[in-house]
Amino acid sequence: MKRNSGFTLIELVVVIVILGILAATAAPKFMDLQTDARISALNGLVGAIKSADSMSFSKAILKGQDKVASGFICASAYSSDGTGCQNASDKIALVYGHPAADSGIALSLQGNGSSIVASTVTDKAGADWVYVLENKVIKFYPASLADAAPECYVQYDEVDSANAQPKTTLVTSGC
Repeated sequence: MKRNSGFTLIELVVVIVILGILAATAAPKFMDLQTDARISALNGLVGAIKSADSMSFSKAILKGQDKVASGFICASAYSSDGTGCQNASDKIALVYGHPAADSGIALSLQGNGSSIVASTVTDKAGADWVYVLENKVIKFYPASLADAAPECYVQYDEVDSANAQPKTTLVTSGC
């Protein structure tokens, strides 16, 4: 008697049903990975901001700029006479030694060897992050969400006195 080898229709249906059940329970876990990735990227930006602030403040102390209301340091090299930056675009504005929100922290992030690219919202081609300035506050948004997710950003508030620390706030409710 010859015996056929293979699967019966019932066995195939049972396997398909089991695979369907597994897919239905596993799919929701993978659906939310984009949100988790955005939040992780924002957490990384918070760390980069704190590191850039710390490095800038250290340079400011060495240059005697830590107790004055406004000053600057250079992201790379100073001019030969030490009164300015070799490149005008390297000038990091300081407020009591910490990077200013308007022209300090974004340049600090770009100048500390990190791969962060900051740009304004109107010019976001090739940018990882875009930023919006509001008075003495700067908000960094993921470039892919800058127009669509107003509640997914990192906010940097510059200091207002000599002994204050800049405030970095993480907002993830819209990620």
